[in-house]
Parts: sequence; structure tokens; C-alpha cells
Amino acid sequence: MAKNYRHVGKYILLERLGAGGSGEVYLSYAQMGPKLYQFFAIKLLIAEQTSNPKALKMLQREASLANVLKHNSIVSLYECGQEDGSFFVAMDYVNGLPLSRLMHHHMTRKPILRIEYALYIARAVAAGLEYARTCKDPETGKELSIAHRDISPQNIMVNFEGEVKIIDFGLARSSGLGDKTQSDQVMGKLKYISPEHAGGVSVDHRTDIFSLGVVLWEMLAGRRFYSDMDDAQVIAWLNDPQYKSLRKIVPAVTPELDEIVKKAVAGDIEQRYQTAGALHDALNRYLNKNYPDFSPSEFRQVFRDTFIQDMKDREKMLSEFLIDLEGNQKKHEKTFDEYADMVDRIGVVAETVQNPKANDEKAVERFRAARTAITERKKRVRGMWRHYELKQTISYAWKFMVAFLVLTLIWSKVTNQTYKQFWHSSWSAVRRVAGLNPETRDLASLKAEVDGAKYKYPEKPFTVQIRTRPTGARIYQNGKLLNLKTPALVRVSDAESAKITLESKGFAAKSVLIKPFEEDLFFDFHSSK
Repeated sequence: MAKNYRHVGKYILLERLGAGGSGEVYLSYAQMGPKLYQFFAIKLLIAEQTSNPKALKMLQREASLANVLKHNSIVSLYECGQEDGSFFVAMDYVNGLPLSRLMHHHMTRKPILRIEYALYIARAVAAGLEYARTCKDPETGKELSIAHRDISPQNIMVNFEGEVKIIDFGLARSSGLGDKTQSDQVMGKLKYISPEHAGGVSVDHRTDIFSLGVVLWEMLAGRRFYSDMDDAQVIAWLNDPQYKSLRKIVPAVTPELDEIVKKAVAGDIEQRYQTAGALHDALNRYLNKNYPDFSPSEFRQVFRDTFIQDMKDREKMLSEFLIDLEGNQKKHEKTFDEYADMVDRIGVVAETVQNPKANDEKAVERFRAARTAITERKKRVRGMWRHYELKQTISYAWKFMVAFLVLTLIWSKVTNQTYKQFWHSSWSAVRRVAGLNPETRDLASLKAEVDGAKYKYPEKPFTVQIRTRPTGARIYQNGKLLNLKTPALVRVSDAESAKITLESKGFAAKSVLIKPFEEDLFFDFHSSK
């Protein structure tokens, strides 16, 4: 049974995917054109925050920033709007899992995430961050220098095609637009923020490099960067950062890779990579040099195999939503048809009124126009093959034919006839019932034809099964001894005669002329016949 879903603008909200302090994210669906449908992620400001100007400003800021970010590693934004007092942002739906799920899987199960896969993910995120830093305002052409400020495994998505996407620019700031972070305001997740961010000072894009470095360290190490630390100890470490060498945890990590990660998580902002592009280039060189055979399709296949059940569950969920939505659409179409029929009936009644007054004439004209518009829409949208009566006729016709064929097949088997014989006898019976004498032949001519008939052997060989009692009789075909003993299958080739002779020890030999396409012969040597 079709469900009733909430609508926000042209979007149908299907299921809540997550919630934060100021907004909720829903899986949604929209029709983009004729037979063109698409799933979206809708970020909706919760009711308690609709009157909060700060929360509204953050949502609008996210929309304005995401609107200019068009990159393969950044989730795309489609629309920002308001509907019945609800503010929303429509984004591309990423059919996959957060990086945190992949990391948790490898942290709780061995082996840990392979080095080339971790580098591939970090490289994609670095490319997206570099684009955010260098993208320009389409109106002024000024570089925006956007800082995400909340890079963490929860805000990095990996879809089932192996693509990596950065999501949630809700805390992002752009120095190109004059945004500034308040000196006493700390935002983002504590265990991924940079030392300068934890210190409450104004930050730029380099804070994202530190956060990405922590994520990369955790993917390579197979453990948390601040393992066994509470929040107070994390803050103490951020005040005096001391790098934890990866080589002590994972011996497979080379000194070169360890140095790349160390530079990414440098506590001193001046010692860190100055741009995400520089970190991307370092990761790219190392990946190409040490893993030349790696390809994204390899990671895609491994990721899909690891989470095959999640992928199947997601596909099942989306297909069920589509079935529900199709049911809602059919219900709407039915309502439209009922309304159209009502307009037709009222229009006919109005037209048949004798001596209508002036207002009645106007009503008739309105009904005529409405009926014409509805008829045109029916022709355009539904087409003649979707006409109700025609659909019903075709539906019953093919069901009747199938039932009739099945019944005739069963009856032919009951009467021990071939299908052709059954149809011939049925046709003769129909002719007799209709008073049309079926074709008859003189009995004498039929007998003469049978007596004068001669067997004609076929052009192609056929096989005959020969059985005897007792078994083990030798077989001769046209006087030639065959290397066979009964019971046996004898192949009869093209010949004018096929004489079979059987010899069994202690009994007189027996001979027979095989008829064309004889299937089974049985001889009883004990019988005198």
C-alpha cells in the first residue's frame, strides 16, 4: 500500500539519514523531467531552529559556498529554498558509506586498510580541499579561500562506485568573502581539529590539512590518533603536539611516507604543508612510485565486496521507495481521471439545459474549455494504449487465450491424441455442429489405398529397440552379423528392405522385416509364433 510522504518544494522526503544540532538530513526524491527521477539528500533546518537567525545564517552560508563548489571530490548542491517556513538545502545523494564505517571495519577486523587505498582516499580529499581553496567567486572573480573546518571520517563519503566525496560545509568559512572566526569560538570535532583551532585563534585552509593528516594517520595505523585519551588529554596534546611515528606501529610504512604524514600533522602551522595541493602532489607521487599497478577500479571492487550486504540492502530500500512512489503516482492519476469524468458529465448536463441564462452560457464555455484541456492532456500523457477500456479488453483477451490453450493441451493428453490430431478432430466436430459436412471418403477407396501402400524408407537413418526372451540373442541385419546382443538399439540406414534375424542358442532363428520408424520390437523364442 502506498505511503503518504512529506513534501518540501518539489522534493518528497523518504527517510531521515541523520541529524545534527541545527538540521536534519533526509533521503528524498524528485522528478526532474518526463520519466527522469533522481534521489537527493535534503538538509532541513529543524523546527526549533527556524526562528534562530544564527542557524539560518549558517544554512544559507553553507548553500552559498556549496553552490560554487563543483568538483568530483565535493558533494554537489542543487538548490536552497524555503517551503512553509522550512528552510532546506538539496544536495546530491551519495549512495555509499561514510569513511568512518570503512575505518571501523578495518580497526576491528584484520588486516588493516591497505596503504594504497588509504593514500587514494586521502589524495581525493586533498584534491577537493585544494579546489575549495582556489575556486573563485563567479561574480567578482576573487579567490574564495574556503576552509571546511570539520574534516573528519564522518564527513568523508565513499560511494559504491569507489568515489570519495567531502560533505557538510556547514562550518566552512571563506576569507575571500570576509568571513572571520571568533577568537573564542571552537568548532568541529575535537579529535580532528588543529592546534591553532583548539587555541581559539582565527584559522585558514591549513587547519583542514592537519585534520586530513590525522585521518590519514588513522587509516594507515589501524587505530585512533588519540587512542586511550580523554578530552582533557587531547587538549593538552594540542597545546604541545608531539608526533607519533607510524613506523613504530606499522613497520610496512616507509620513512618517506612517515615523513609525509608527519608534515601534514605538524603542530607548527608554518612547518605544515601550506596548501592541500602540495599534500595532494606528495601523496600522488608516492602512490604512483610505490604502487604503479594500483587503479581506482581495484579499490571500487574491494569496497563493494567488503560491504556487499550494505549495498544490496541500500538497493532494496531504494527500489521499495520507487514502488511506493509509483503507487502514489497511480493513485494521483486515478484521481485525475475521476475529476475529468466529473467535468465531462457536468459539461454535458450544462450543455443540455434549455434556454440557459447568460451566467449559464459562461458556465458552459468554462466546462467546454476544461473538458478540451483534459482531453488533450489525456492524449499527451497517457496515450491510446493506456485507455482504460482498451487496457481491460487486452488484459482479459490474452488471459482467455492462455487458459484456452492450457485446457486444450490437457484434453488432448486425456484423449491420447497428438495436438494436431486433437485440433483436426475438434475442427471436424465444429463443422458438424455448424451443419457443414466434413470431408468424407469412400470406405472401399480407403481400403484399396491401404492394401496398395508400400513402405518407403526415410532418407535419414532411424533407431529401433529390439528385446527378446531370453536375452542375449545375436542380431543380423540384412544377413550381416552385428556386434550386438539383445536387448539393443539397432540403427537402420537407408535401404529398400531392413530384414532383422535373431538367433538364440537352443531355439529356431526368427526373422522380421522392419517397418519404417518402428520404435520397439519384442521376440519371445519360447513362443511358437
